[in-house]
Amino acid sequence: MLSYIITFLVVPFIIGLVLNRKLGMRLSGDRKITGAAAGVAEYFKVDATIVRIVTAIVIIFTFVTVPSYFAFALGLSKQ
Repeated sequence: MLSYIITFLVVPFIIGLVLNRKLGMRLSGDRKITGAAAGVAEYFKVDATIVRIVTAIVIIFTFVTVPSYFAFALGLSKQ
């Protein structure tokens, strides 16, 4: 149980913090759920729909979970 929490909640949160602080990646105002996918799309200058589709495919077909997405979004800031 502890390994699940560390792997799927703490690690994505830390990744979000690092991307926010080091690269300046932010949550977007163009949000469907949290704005994380749109923020990633804005940073890489691609369409947000593409990032959302890729995110959904990754969540469905891998061990990445929905709580990981929310933990990543908590690591990013709005401003």
